[in-house]
Amino acid sequence: MGYIEKRATDFHVCVCWRSRLECSAVARNYARGREPFPRTTHQPFNLLFASIASQAAFDEILESCSGVIVAIDGDDPISDGLLDVVMPDTTTAKRVVVMSRNLNGKGLGPFVQASKSAANKEVWAGGSALVAEYKRMEAKVKSLCERSGAEWVVVRAGTLKGGGPASIDDETCAETTRLGLSSIFYGMGQQDIVNWRLLFDASCQGVELTKGDVVEGPGLKGVFAATGITGDIRGDSSRHGVGSAMALALTSMLPKGNVDFAVGTKDSRTPPTPLDWELEFAKLN
Repeated sequence: MGYIEKRATDFHVCVCWRSRLECSAVARNYARGREPFPRTTHQPFNLLFASIASQAAFDEILESCSGVIVAIDGDDPISDGLLDVVMPDTTTAKRVVVMSRNLNGKGLGPFVQASKSAANKEVWAGGSALVAEYKRMEAKVKSLCERSGAEWVVVRAGTLKGGGPASIDDETCAETTRLGLSSIFYGMGQQDIVNWRLLFDASCQGVELTKGDVVEGPGLKGVFAATGITGDIRGDSSRHGVGSAMALALTSMLPKGNVDFAVGTKDSRTPPTPLDWELEFAKLN
């Protein structure tokens, strides 16, 4: 089961992972009634949309899943109340994957904060209060996992970038288009003359995993990195990469849980292959 919350557009998704062949999803989007999921023939065959009208049906999903993914697309960490909802006393989850942030504080500071204010409100600038809240959230997840006997996995992100289909007319972006949200995504948030989010998705599909909480931010280059579209910017994380890493953390690619790792970017016009992912996850052993 996964839960994603996009506060800027009131976009919520709840996905229940029962097995490789069966996933159920619950989705709501109040952004003027627009649907962010691409409706194409490439819709995942094992993703079924379920109604949230029935509380009993929703509880049944939560109480029968074998894996839980909890993520939020915003600065604030996931609340204790939400964590209690998705991990009830009756949970059968064997592993819980939660999205957190790079919390070590290195490479942040005034230049990064300035870039967040002036260029891109989605820049991860940290701050002592937010860092403390995220650490509290991580401790809560670990406590709930200890209670239920589940393994925990913390996936760390920096500045979240991209997440859309890239160029739907470019054959080299076909896999990105299949995995990403619809092109409606590129009309959200702060806009520039050139849609840097699309350019990022078209050029930064590579992923680099780093064990622990050691990844730094862009530091003095923060102002220039806020809307950067190259894969070598410190502290950047692709939404494609973070989402995929969280899903794969429920599989045998990560043999053992109770680990944390960060997701960075690399220059690439295509997403990682299964072999690429295996090599990245092998670095976490």
